[in-house]
Amino acid sequence: MYDVAGERWSGGCGGHHRRLMGASSSSAPAPAGEDDAGKSGSSKDAMKIMVSVLVVVIFCTLLYCVYCWRWRKRQRAQMERLRPMSSSDLPLMDLASIHAATDSFSKANKLGEGGFGPVYRGVLPGGGAEIAVKRLSARSRQGAAEFRNEVELIAKLQHRNLVRLLGWCAERDEKLLVYEFLPNGSLDAFLFNEGKSAQLGWATRHNIIVGIARGLLYLHEDSLLKVVHRDLKASNVLLDDKMSPKISDFGMAKIFEDECNEVNTGRVVGTYGYMAPEFALEGVYSVKSDVFSFGVLLLEILSGQRNGALYLEEHQQSLIQDAWKLWTEGLAAEFMDPALGRGYAAEEAWRCYHVGLLCVQEDADARPTMSNVLLALISDHMNLPEPSRPPMFTRLRRALLLAPPLMTTKTDSTASPAWKLWTEGLAAEFMDPALGRGYAAEEAWRCYHVGLLCVQEDADARPTMSNVLLALISDHMNLPEPSRPPMFTRLRRALLLAPPLMTTKTDSTASPVSVKDVFITVIEPR
Repeated sequence: MYDVAGERWSGGCGGHHRRLMGASSSSAPAPAGEDDAGKSGSSKDAMKIMVSVLVVVIFCTLLYCVYCWRWRKRQRAQMERLRPMSSSDLPLMDLASIHAATDSFSKANKLGEGGFGPVYRGVLPGGGAEIAVKRLSARSRQGAAEFRNEVELIAKLQHRNLVRLLGWCAERDEKLLVYEFLPNGSLDAFLFNEGKSAQLGWATRHNIIVGIARGLLYLHEDSLLKVVHRDLKASNVLLDDKMSPKISDFGMAKIFEDECNEVNTGRVVGTYGYMAPEFALEGVYSVKSDVFSFGVLLLEILSGQRNGALYLEEHQQSLIQDAWKLWTEGLAAEFMDPALGRGYAAEEAWRCYHVGLLCVQEDADARPTMSNVLLALISDHMNLPEPSRPPMFTRLRRALLLAPPLMTTKTDSTASPAWKLWTEGLAAEFMDPALGRGYAAEEAWRCYHVGLLCVQEDADARPTMSNVLLALISDHMNLPEPSRPPMFTRLRRALLLAPPLMTTKTDSTASPVSVKDVFITVIEPR
């Protein structure tokens, strides 16, 4: 016991503890019952969180399972739709065999990249024949319809100048076409390669030209179906071990009814440089569209030059323009591929040149049929008419950019209702309803007026941007009455006839560029 400051303290820990407890009740620990209640509340909160998370996870898992089930169901339905009408026409091959043949689509077996996906070389199990497998890419523009189209079409077409389809496969997510393997690859690999073009002597080139003509004639006139290929080009002509040509890639091909001569489509497909002008600009295709493509290909075979983009930048010439210029100047010999040397049959070559120019005439009706083309190529006694001028495309790149909006109707063009409501004095009806009635009407009408002045068809009548800005910020500037904006209803045909868009002089000087022009970057189709 100690006596400190008049107070008696116990020397034991217990006494000290009792005195502290009495001195400060705030530091006392919670009773055991309260502690258990707190722990119980925390456990309940944790349990609620765990249950909530579990419910969300289960719900998301169920949603994912339903999505996968529906996706697989759609895939199975799509694969069923891909099956040809008559599977007996063409064998359906299993995916495992194709995987084994191509070594699981190894890079070593990759032959190249087509417009719709890669092509692989393979050997069928058991020492079978060599095959070429076209594997439809998931990002390909060739969808289920084009795949089925190619399967059904080639199954019914048999000709020595058409590539032979051996089988097909539509299993899991794969869509595959199995063709005969042609060891020499595509024509463009020889024709536009300086190291290989010398292997194409005149006799070989003439044989290729005639073979392609025979294949097209079969498609147009001699098969049970009347078929337009729509994508004939050098890369779609394959060469066998004897350098004989075979037309391939029928994904874009269309079957014509017997009484049908031409079709108008809203979807223009193919390759610029080979497309007939009426197809590129109007969406109208016929057998004469293939004739135009054949003419371009024939001129490429003669010259060894790629036509490239037929719709060139201004003041550049396409291959067919060069061909026409040299023809009219009597310098046909200068058009021939230097790799031919001087050992080719000149008369035969000039005849092919003549036929090529007949095929690329602008007027589709003036182009010969493939039966007449073949007759002209193999006969020395057929009198050929003088070709007319081919289409001049030096300024049609801009027209092509404008072509899609120009084919729409008036109701698809914002300028058309704007003009209509302006002339009817109903400008308020043009305004966005989301604005309500709380906008400055006079300011809005002025902006409306300026907008119509800017979209006038005559570029010279449009205001400069300095005048536009002045009109927008000033209430005292008198604005002229706007003239009618361009009406964009079915003007594709007008593009071909419009003089400003057609250049006939190949040596014309550059026209000045206006700030009122619009420049657009083009992403070329394949």
